[in-house]
Amino acid sequence: MATELVDVTTVPITSTAENLERVARDTRVFVSMPYIRGITPKVLVETGCHEVSASGAAVELCSGVFRLDEIGLPALDHGLLYGDAVFEGILLSHGRLFQWREHLNRLYTSAEHLQIKIPYTAAELTRHILELEDHVPSPDTGVGYLRLVATRGIGDLGINPAHCAGGTIYAIASKLQLYPESFYQQGLHVALARQIRRPGAETLDPRLKTCNYLNNVLALLETSGQEAQETLMLSQSGFVAEATTDNIFLVVRSPGWEEDPSKVTISTPVANYCLKGITRALVLGRAKALGFRVVESSVMVPSDFVGEDREVFLTGTAAGIVPVVLVDGQVVDHGLPGPITHRLRELLNEDLANPAMGLELDADDERIVSYLADTPCKQQAAPMSADFVRSMFNTIDSRDWDGLEELFCENMIYERPGYEPLVGYRRVHKFYREERVIASGTHILDGIVVNGDRGACWGRFVGLHKNGSAIDEGFADAYTFRDGKVETRKSYFFRPAV
Repeated sequence: MATELVDVTTVPITSTAENLERVARDTRVFVSMPYIRGITPKVLVETGCHEVSASGAAVELCSGVFRLDEIGLPALDHGLLYGDAVFEGILLSHGRLFQWREHLNRLYTSAEHLQIKIPYTAAELTRHILELEDHVPSPDTGVGYLRLVATRGIGDLGINPAHCAGGTIYAIASKLQLYPESFYQQGLHVALARQIRRPGAETLDPRLKTCNYLNNVLALLETSGQEAQETLMLSQSGFVAEATTDNIFLVVRSPGWEEDPSKVTISTPVANYCLKGITRALVLGRAKALGFRVVESSVMVPSDFVGEDREVFLTGTAAGIVPVVLVDGQVVDHGLPGPITHRLRELLNEDLANPAMGLELDADDERIVSYLADTPCKQQAAPMSADFVRSMFNTIDSRDWDGLEELFCENMIYERPGYEPLVGYRRVHKFYREERVIASGTHILDGIVVNGDRGACWGRFVGLHKNGSAIDEGFADAYTFRDGKVETRKSYFFRPAV
């Protein structure tokens, strides 16, 4: 049984300066920022367009398309000073911005969470990006890359967001190839960061695509010298979270998988541990359509990737789907990319060629509006309220278990101290329907606090245990919300003081 790894072909060595000069030749940048006399770059003021912010702010915008050496960000931009910004990386393929709508939605959502005001509607921003692409030389490979950034904007040297004049937008249209084709054929080596961990949502929410990547950089520095192409990061609890710039997947093929797709299990860390990648979502959808068993897990560990009939792969906008053959020095299966990874990569290539999966670079205004209309980008999510929390407990107390589907996200996590987390709506539904030890009862709410996408409540639960004993306990809950539903719930129970 062969387990010897094939040497991975390396990229031809060029100097950093030579590489950056090559990048500059093929790159153009769209920039838009408020006009602040003495701060806004002169070339932008003198040669750019002057317009009024769509956000209604009383500030004039200057915008335009430039070469990299013609313009730069002001030294007082808070994205530069503090990483106070969000971004998206978008693939340009087959003359289309691939999954543009999905990327734009995530950009606006991330900006909302950080209370960064994007000075354009989704349609206006799209028009600017298409204008930018008109100025960029066509890539030799037919594949290009767009980095779209929204910062807090120009402010003073203090950290206070209130001292910023308004948001800055810039977009870099260029080329990006993370890995040569040899890695897709032979597989990557992935190191493991043991000291640097992925921060939790209470520190820096991994679901937001912000420009604060220092933690990821530190993880790469920790594993430098290990001859790996990526580094795997763990959650604060020691479970697998994601790689520094990619999501990670595990494939387990059980006997008979060739005839029965349900014997293929595809697992990936739960969304609370990692960025909800656009390519990650495509893979999950394709895997379900193929009949594979799909698991979003909160308890994956690095040793899960080692063993026979396993495959590991990474996903990302720039990387696509790339196989992994070595994790933390341990060989995955026989050290060769597997058939499931190969099949999913074929399907991703089909998606890239599918006209319905992106926006054409020559799209007119009517096409832009119709394309964005399916899932409109919002600057402000619908607010949650105390009434939602009351409705949730009414549903639970009435034992309307099917009604929970309207209240809980598909990938929700329910945590109770001392118990393994319940991950996914189906698992939570099974808990309530089959495993809950409470026969009946009522939640008496003493207080509810809801602030944006977070909330909490507390009170008493009075009811009857399945063994016939009475229950009278205090409780407290903490929540996060997404798209009008509960995404995470933590429950604490205690007997009232006597």
